[in-house]
Amino acid sequence: MLKRENQIQLTDAGETSAADLIAETLEMYEITQRDFARRIGVSQKHLSQVLNHKAFISATVALSIEKVTGIPAKLLLRLDTNYHLKHAEKPAAGSAQKIRSISNVISGQRLKPIFDCAVVKTIAQFFVPTEQPQ
Repeated sequence: MLKRENQIQLTDAGETSAADLIAETLEMYEITQRDFARRIGVSQKHLSQVLNHKAFISATVALSIEKVTGIPAKLLLRLDTNYHLKHAEKPAAGSAQKIRSISNVISGQRLKPIFDCAVVKTIAQFFVPTEQPQ
């Protein structure tokens, strides 16, 4: 029986990227970057940039990799996105206030949710000024 304390926790989300998985696959099957790049239809330079975490994998490339290796494209894209989000620069502390100030100028009034549902209202509160403009 599964108990709450036995649940698996994903603690390294964002630590492994699609590039890491591709590199392991190339090493395991002893495939060169040049040969793999040719098989998936990209330049060796682009593959090198992906493997060095300097470029994203596009959906088209992910589908090509899936066709050649059997690694699901969705998995590659999720790994790549999680990695890049974890390693992205964090916005400056005052950014949220600047965004609210800009929305005040653009709208000139309090924005109203389009749909009357809890999810939209929850999301809308982050984009709606808390005070009425003077």
